[in-house]
Amino acid sequence: MKTLVTHIRPHLDDICALWLLARHIPGAKDAKIEFVPTDGNGGPRHDDADTICVGVGRGKFDEHKGDIDDCSTTLVYKEVLRVAPPDAREQAALKKIVDWVFLADTGKLKGLPQQQFAVPAVFDGYFETHGRDSLAMTMFGFEILDSHLNAQRGEVEVEEAWQSRVEFESPWGLGAGLTSNSRQIDGFAYEHGVAVAVIVNTAGTYHTIRADAKSSADLTGAHAEIMRRDPEASWYFHHSKKMLICGGTGGVPAAHPSKLSLADLIGIIRKR
Repeated sequence: MKTLVTHIRPHLDDICALWLLARHIPGAKDAKIEFVPTDGNGGPRHDDADTICVGVGRGKFDEHKGDIDDCSTTLVYKEVLRVAPPDAREQAALKKIVDWVFLADTGKLKGLPQQQFAVPAVFDGYFETHGRDSLAMTMFGFEILDSHLNAQRGEVEVEEAWQSRVEFESPWGLGAGLTSNSRQIDGFAYEHGVAVAVIVNTAGTYHTIRADAKSSADLTGAHAEIMRRDPEASWYFHHSKKMLICGGTGGVPAAHPSKLSLADLIGIIRKR
């Protein structure tokens, strides 16, 4: 059994590097994780086939030996691509996490607002409220990164679906219609200047029209027209007047799914 070694109270970078090893490198899935103190020389280093050091010892996965453009996570990610490369979509999702960790580790996110709510701050709080237990914090970090990876898979899907979007003019600004199963598609659309997004999932069991909360959109008229044309469907009109939803993305279909197509919904919004 392999042993993974890093320093006591590991940072996001070290935890992510350990996570990449445990999830992708053969023989490291069930590895034991040990924590060592560091010193001016980077702490103890173990150079044997069954021990992998991360962020300590000035070894292969310790950027402190002089890898200015790397961190422990990027060094391990390169090894993952060399030894056990995932498929292209999974690589794209992992790369998003790796890039984020690199920016955090090199201080490039420090100036962003509300960093006290970011993952590194959560780790600090967890460490202090869970008996300063490095292993418990690392396992907590693995859970966070597993969840982040699932979210980033959704982001990859969004980026792919975005290429086939239908853009149109709405009464409140740019509109976009597309087919996607991602839960993040509306936020992605708003980031790209869209005021109102029309989304249908690939199975045709989920239909939604969502307007940016910062927009002046009022979907009252669209709701009335949809109910006239689709009276038996289980449409929900949110009290903000910026969301119309029929069906669910969590595996719970509407009692009466909509019969309207993506083109139908876009047409209704265009006329509002």
